[in-house]
Amino acid sequence: MLGEGLWLDSDRLFGTGTLSGLWLDGTSWTTQINGNASTATILLIPEPCTLLLLGVGGVMIRKRIL
Repeated sequence: MLGEGLWLDSDRLFGTGTLSGLWLDGTSWTTQINGNASTATILLIPEPCTLLLLGVGGVMIRKRIL
C-alpha cells in the first residue's frame, strides 16, 4: 500500500513516505522511502535452495536434449 506522499506513474514509484505490503507467505512488511528518493524498485529474490534446484533442473534438461 502506498502511504501519503507516494504515488505510482506507470511502473515507477515517486515521492517520500511509507510503503507497506505482504510477502508471498503472508508476512507484513513496511519500509520508509525518503531522502528525496525519486524511484524505488522492489524485487523478489528466490532463496539459494530454489536457485540450486533450478540449476540442477536446467542441467538435467540439457543432458536429456543432447
